Amino acid sequence: MCVIHRIYICAFVEIPRWILIFLVRVYKRFVSPLSVGACRYYPSCSEYVMWLLKFDNPFLAAFKSLARILTCNQLFSGGIAYPQATLSFQNIVFMPKNVKYWFVPSTNKAFLGIMGVFKKTYTMRVYIIKSL
Repeated sequence: MCVIHRIYICAFVEIPRWILIFLVRVYKRFVSPLSVGACRYYPSCSEYVMWLLKFDNPFLAAFKSLARILTCNQLFSGGIAYPQATLSFQNIVFMPKNVKYWFVPSTNKAFLGIMGVFKKTYTMRVYIIKSL
C-alpha cells in the first residue's frame, strides 16, 4: 500500500471524527446547559458519543450513538451502559501507568489468548470505561 493511499484512508476516517467531536463539544457547551439534564443512562449520551468517537470507527460510532440517543426516553429503563468497541492492542505490558480509560474485555475467551508468545497484535471487543 503506497503512502498516498494511506493518507487518503486516514483523512477519510479522521476528518469525520474531528467534525463529529467538534459538534458534540458544541452541543455540550451551548445546548446541554439549556436542557434539564435528565439522561437515563450512565455515562450520559454525550459522553458515550465522545468515548466512541475516540476509540471506534467514526461511522460506526455515529450509528451506535444514534441508537443510544433513540433509546434515551421514558420507554426504556436506562441504567449503566458502557460503549463497546473492537480495538487492536500491540506490545501489551502489565505495569502501572497513568490510566485514562479502562478497556475491559467483553468476553473472557478473547482475553485468555492475550498471553501468546508469537502474536504481536491482539484484537478484541472491549467495554470502554473512563477512569476517575
